[in-house]
Amino acid sequence: MAMGSHWITGCGNHDTMHRGSWVDPEGEVNRYLGETLPEIFRKGYDNPAINMWVYGFSPGIPMDFINCTTRSPWTFFRNTDRRYGIKIIAKEEGFIDWQIDSEIYDRSSAFLRLKEKGFETVEQVSEFVEILARVVEETNYDLKQIAHRCRSYLDGAEYSN
Repeated sequence: MAMGSHWITGCGNHDTMHRGSWVDPEGEVNRYLGETLPEIFRKGYDNPAINMWVYGFSPGIPMDFINCTTRSPWTFFRNTDRRYGIKIIAKEEGFIDWQIDSEIYDRSSAFLRLKEKGFETVEQVSEFVEILARVVEETNYDLKQIAHRCRSYLDGAEYSN
């Protein structure tokens, strides 16, 4: 408590959830929080013990992020920016692994536009986003090359460098 405003609690807000998706799922992860990555993610960002500590003992007024307290998937997609929107989506490649599982993706009301585009499973979306992230890096963010290589992949060509 002597640190006052310098405490970092680990409770969820838009930044922690955004950055949480960047964590390597194969890296050092507290596997005691759940059986699956989405369960670990949800429990990590909406932890009753941390919430009690923040509400009961931390200085200031806690600000809840509704997606954490409702355990709803959230990421930072920006579809209003023609130049950097693709780069931002590529940076979010871990979002699918960390926050979306088959149970969520398979809901008839969820991800309708992705399903209309032919992404029938969450695994297909995850594979495409991983490829998009690689292509963004490999092309040094050349939008024409990104579009060409992603189109080739979506048309059924195997991904190659």
